[in-house]
Amino acid sequence: MALKKAYADIILNTEKEAAKRIMVSERKVVRLEYELKVAKEDAVQMLMRVKQMMDCKVWVKGVLKIWITISGVELDEFQTFKYYIFR
Repeated sequence: MALKKAYADIILNTEKEAAKRIMVSERKVVRLEYELKVAKEDAVQMLMRVKQMMDCKVWVKGVLKIWITISGVELDEFQTFKYYIFR
């Protein structure tokens, strides 16, 4: 009888330890899924900022080309002007 109880205790403790390990693993999975979601959101935001910067540069170049065309500024004068604006 004592031997059966000892075996039952061993099995019960093994099951409890396995359950604890499973719960820890499940918590790790949830945390990693959350971190992956946050990383994806951060990457999308960063790409959107880069896109806005590129769009702004394209727009500025277009405006400057129009300004050069309209004002008839020489290229050397424009290079000096561009240097002071974009430094």
